[in-house]
Amino acid sequence: MDVRDTGRLVLGTAQFGLRYGVANATGRPDRAAARGIVDAAWGLGVRCLDTAQAYGESEAVLGEVLRGGGLARQAQVVTKTHPEADLSSREAVSRCVRGSLERLGLARLHGVLLHREEALARWGELGPWLLSEVEAGAVERVGVSVYSPEGALRALSLPGLTLIQLPTNVLDRRFEAAGVFERALEQGVAIHIRSIFLQGLLLLPAEQAPAGLAEAVPHLRRLDGLCAEAGLSRAALALAYVRDAFPLAAVLFGAETAAQVRENGDLWNVAASDGLVDIVRSVFQSVPAKLLNPSLWKL
Repeated sequence: MDVRDTGRLVLGTAQFGLRYGVANATGRPDRAAARGIVDAAWGLGVRCLDTAQAYGESEAVLGEVLRGGGLARQAQVVTKTHPEADLSSREAVSRCVRGSLERLGLARLHGVLLHREEALARWGELGPWLLSEVEAGAVERVGVSVYSPEGALRALSLPGLTLIQLPTNVLDRRFEAAGVFERALEQGVAIHIRSIFLQGLLLLPAEQAPAGLAEAVPHLRRLDGLCAEAGLSRAALALAYVRDAFPLAAVLFGAETAAQVRENGDLWNVAASDGLVDIVRSVFQSVPAKLLNPSLWKL
């Protein structure tokens, strides 16, 4: 396989610690499966991995896999502070970071993110404490995981913040419309795109959409029509869109099996027409926010 720019891909590992995704068919992978998933991603050239303290045992499992495979020194891991973590002092923040380092078996984290954008209200105190971990060499970048364009724009107004994780896909173009990507580029803030398959919803046949997401059905059927015209599968089109529309952003994907990892690697290399991005932008101009934010889903 002719791998193209897979350094932009980030392996999500939420599934290592909990059952994740509306389309999850296999549940949480065991240790052997987790090792296979990481090895498959590594074989594609993926070196950045995403986890979080709130993802059950994800950090511990990922750390075990990295150490067991001799990959820890080259791995670039981004984690997120637990939403309920004690971040009341510099010492508390340091303990939080050290806890992740210990579970992951790493000397340094590529990134530490606040798990929820509401925590940005405390950036005045949290920012300097997190940046002290950068100065100490324990962390390379600090930032936040957001779910709204307003949160992303607020993050971009704060000093010292250098990494933002946000959702974007063929249906969810709110951040693009708000100018988040352009501002981040101007300010040297790295963007990691998550939810490229909208937690698996974009891969479900329209007739299999959960009853609580009936509003998604017409959009999924419209997506099928677009795929037919482009000669691409849903997964290939979804990947091609974020790959080509945001060439400087990293793209996060998850997988339940090693085979899915390799499949995503193959799809990443599927060429799309030069006009695909503009077509997607014209077709999906108005999608309800409650459909784009999984925290608002009623399944």
